[in-house]
Amino acid sequence: MLSAMAAKIKQKQGGVFEIHFLLRNDYIDGMMTQETDPALITAIHDVVVRELEPARIARVDVARDLDHDGDPILRIKIVFEADNDRLNPTAVRGLIRHLREALTPLDVNEFPMFNFATVKEDAAAAA
Repeated sequence: MLSAMAAKIKQKQGGVFEIHFLLRNDYIDGMMTQETDPALITAIHDVVVRELEPARIARVDVARDLDHDGDPILRIKIVFEADNDRLNPTAVRGLIRHLREALTPLDVNEFPMFNFATVKEDAAAAA
């Protein structure tokens, strides 16, 4: 069951409109479907672990989604443990650049959108 659909509308000459529909299938029965491409998951996980060291990465969830404009994105949730529950801000700031470099050879063009949570926050949200 598809739960959402986004449309991009472009006006053409003569007042004619062209409509492009993008189906969004990241939520099925209220649950986010996880990305299943092992090369993509491994590439993202490896970059996250390497760049956010010394934090311990408990889990990395990846799902394809659409942003509010209907453009394709990768939603990446990083669950971590770190001293004082803080990540290095410089490492976080560079994460997108390093990840894009790793995804280019895989022909992945979706822009990564990150959500960070500590293990405690993630457990509380699940309860």
